[in-house]
Amino acid sequence: MKINDDRLKIILALQVAPEYRINLLSKLSCMLAPEYKIKLYSGDLSINHEVTLGKFDQIVGKIRLRRLPFSLFFFSNNILDFLNCFCLIIENNPRNLSAWFYLIARKLKKKRTIIWGHSSSRKNNSQRSKLLHFLLNCLADGILVYTEDEMSKVFRFKDKVWVAYNSLYEFEVSPVVCGNQRNSIVYSGRLEKSKEIDCLVQAFEKTKELKQSFTFQMIGDGSEKESLVNLVNLLGLTDRVSFLGSIFDYDQLKHIYSECIYAIAPGYGGLNMLQANWFGVPVLTDIFVKHAPEISIVGAGGIFHGDFSDIEKIASSLDKAVVSLELSDEVRLKISHSISSIYNISNMAESFRNAIFAFR
Repeated sequence: MKINDDRLKIILALQVAPEYRINLLSKLSCMLAPEYKIKLYSGDLSINHEVTLGKFDQIVGKIRLRRLPFSLFFFSNNILDFLNCFCLIIENNPRNLSAWFYLIARKLKKKRTIIWGHSSSRKNNSQRSKLLHFLLNCLADGILVYTEDEMSKVFRFKDKVWVAYNSLYEFEVSPVVCGNQRNSIVYSGRLEKSKEIDCLVQAFEKTKELKQSFTFQMIGDGSEKESLVNLVNLLGLTDRVSFLGSIFDYDQLKHIYSECIYAIAPGYGGLNMLQANWFGVPVLTDIFVKHAPEISIVGAGGIFHGDFSDIEKIASSLDKAVVSLELSDEVRLKISHSISSIYNISNMAESFRNAIFAFR
């Protein structure tokens, strides 16, 4: 008798899947094979137009996003696939009307549905937002969050919550390259207006120690790239500032960070800060900015703060960090190990597997 393929299919349905999720999908595919197969369904572009779909070859099913007023949206296709699969994993986002539909419809069909993501909204912490997240949690059969701290916020649902540490790479004993001369600083992230990269460039031009001896490298792309290139040309920094574009190759990133004294996170940070710490590079960030929950890693010694309230103060913070963040290889190894031993793809994928099958 032929088994219905939907019974063996696990679907991950995301608004958009950035390229750094490839490692998670590959690891899950290996863990679940041969009995189950996991398939990624994704839109091409996030609702805020900042995140684009990565290169996932043949494992992607395309989602058509339909935008509605008040920042609401829904998935307009793949309805039967999402209704009938063995397990559906969907984003924990109350603005996604499809999350509500599939949580209710699949509960009626007695099929397992998991929500994945932050346990609360970053920008909207109102009582209404908390209530909507609470209702999503009630409907879900499983909840995947990013940190222990987030798990504590949904403690009443503890029997169906798993922590999937938001990770980028497979564990490596020593991702830190020792003995290198470090002559650059790095920004990794989207080149968008909200990140205020133009202020960083202007501050870099005003530094004394930093501008003379170090280069400024930017990893990432975005809508502000052209204006930033023009600003660099205007300030005469073309030989000191480099735009490297989006980079996902592990060995290439390892080489870049091996020559980096510290990384910069001027705005809201998360995986970009984890990435730098993974390679043993400390991160200088704004003391007044609240970051993603993943940055509970501050105790690991990889996060340092400066005053980014104006360009002069940013320049001063950048110069001071040249001295204060000139760390020994031993300290860099400790920073790296504190991250890589927890925030690795094996740990993350194992949490997904446990949530899918309700293992404890």
